[in-house]
Amino acid sequence: MNFREGSKNLLKHPLFTAIAGGVAGAIAGSLVTYNVTIHDAVTYNNISSYIDSMMVKPGLVDEEILSLETPFEQIEEIATTMNEKESDYNTSLDEILSNKEELETDLNETKTELEELKKQKLAKLSSPELNILGENKDATLKDYMATIDGHTFYSEEFLNTFLPEEISYNEETIKYGKDVPEKVNAASEGLIYNSSGFEVYKGDKHFTMGLKDYNSGVASDANSKGKFNIACNGKYSKMSFVQGHIDDSGSYNQTFTISYLDVDGEYKETYFKEMCNDMPIDLITVPIYNTDTVQVTATYNNGTQYGLAEIYLIK
Repeated sequence: MNFREGSKNLLKHPLFTAIAGGVAGAIAGSLVTYNVTIHDAVTYNNISSYIDSMMVKPGLVDEEILSLETPFEQIEEIATTMNEKESDYNTSLDEILSNKEELETDLNETKTELEELKKQKLAKLSSPELNILGENKDATLKDYMATIDGHTFYSEEFLNTFLPEEISYNEETIKYGKDVPEKVNAASEGLIYNSSGFEVYKGDKHFTMGLKDYNSGVASDANSKGKFNIACNGKYSKMSFVQGHIDDSGSYNQTFTISYLDVDGEYKETYFKEMCNDMPIDLITVPIYNTDTVQVTATYNNGTQYGLAEIYLIK
């Protein structure tokens, strides 16, 4: 920057106006002071002295400016410094305004989040004492009960401490218990119990009907009446089986009755069949209405055996 441009910028600056005013005041004062000439008031040294006292000593400019050869070079350097500071000030102001906009944006987002939070329902968490099936229990769980708008909610972890089957949440679905297979072999899976007058086959041996061997199912004992139960646990709607006369076991008839346990705790008949030695080998399917228990009974036989093979519970 040349002296002319520096001088123009300097003339606009308030600080230079103050300096100029001081210098002018000193000149005017010297005009009215006795025995002081105009030449004495405006020497280079006087101008440099004012720059030293009014700008260097207060720390407005660095004292190195006094090392410049002439007061005009000193003034030009002051102008340059002021322009640089003004540029720095403008840059800082732009940054401040930018930060202000960012803060306003953050504030608006925070207000929006706060409004959303106000709409949410608050839960009161607690860990009450436990009494399960009439027995007091100690729980190591914390905050397993939540109360929201008068409704009570229990944690999955807490429910699984005493429910017979596990409850879980996965892929937007609440599940209770494991997936029930489409069908299950009652004998092989050990679902037949309280058996009397029947032999249960679970795969380790077999009985023969219509010249075909079967290694899962039941066969009635000779010279006996029989009964057995099947645990269905409310999971299955139908039961299928293969029925027939056991080869080389006699020729007397035997009656089979299949019943399911209803909601009132009474057995209701769902299938009745009088077996005979020349009956065909048939696949039978009967409804069991998602009962907990199926019961099969057989009348007394006189040395003749009949069987139910491949007994399946069907979903």
